[in-house]
Amino acid sequence: MAENLQHLVSLLGDEHMSALLDSTTKVAMAASALGIEASTEELVQLEAVKLAVLADMPLDTVQAVSQLKQVPSVAERLRAKHADAETQQQIADEMAKLSPQARLTKARELGLTGPKVAPKGPRDRESDLRVVNGIKSLSVRLSEARKRGLA
Repeated sequence: MAENLQHLVSLLGDEHMSALLDSTTKVAMAASALGIEASTEELVQLEAVKLAVLADMPLDTVQAVSQLKQVPSVAERLRAKHADAETQQQIADEMAKLSPQARLTKARELGLTGPKVAPKGPRDRESDLRVVNGIKSLSVRLSEARKRGLA
């Protein structure tokens, strides 16, 4: 369907091609402002875009966005996005009920406490020990040892 409209517009001339680009850009920007992403193929199949391009009618972006929400592929993405947002809200609500210690424990279980430090080889550990032992200030030495995973 989209290829048919693009082919027809290319036969009609530059003025209609310009109208098609203008219309799809306006609808895409309006949809994007609402958090809806759409491809060119999805945009050119909208009745509002077709009327704006082929009948030289003014583009009704509100109607076009409404029609875009009804395109099956866009509607499916919106449902998935809404379901994901609901799931995230449910998780946030559950976490808010936990004590700080329980939240930290849960984060550790899920591996969300930070990047894992790769175990150092024997040569790296010896080098780190020499560097740390060369520091005179005890507080700086302890801090450096912690940074290097020695304490």
